[in-house]
Amino acid sequence: MKSRYEEGNLARQLHRMPAINYPMPDIEREKKEAKKARAQRLQYNETVRQDYYSAGKIRAKLLRRLFSVFLVVVVAAGFIAWRSAKIAEMSFYNTGLKRQIGEYEKENSIVYDQLASKTSLQAIEERATTALGMQKASSDALVYLGESSRTLGVLSALSSAIDNSEIIEQWVLER
Repeated sequence: MKSRYEEGNLARQLHRMPAINYPMPDIEREKKEAKKARAQRLQYNETVRQDYYSAGKIRAKLLRRLFSVFLVVVVAAGFIAWRSAKIAEMSFYNTGLKRQIGEYEKENSIVYDQLASKTSLQAIEERATTALGMQKASSDALVYLGESSRTLGVLSALSSAIDNSEIIEQWVLER
């Protein structure tokens, strides 16, 4: 066995290294292969992770777009349904108004016919002869009033009913 110390040198001499660095037989190659395999595995895992991440982003983007399209379709369908309900409601309302207008027109024509029958001179004359038993006035039944009576009659039309009764009494007494 060699002594550690040689000629006063405290440091132990190492074996001399050759000038050309030859690879160590199996140790370095296994380490390099393991390192290379680990790097490839990490790179593969990273690419897979990136693919999943980008696919997830794309999927999320598509889902957002699909949801927004679905939301737009639902809103449009809701608006169309609401609008058609309003149109149906207005149609029923218009039908009711048309029916009321028809009823009012019937009532109006009935009232107009009644008014026409009451204001028609022929109808008044006929009613007077049939219902009231009146006859046509003969020439001797007609009484002509003088100027003073006519003026008095015009003034009495402006006064009360009591004054009118006095004028009638005066006319009867004059006869």
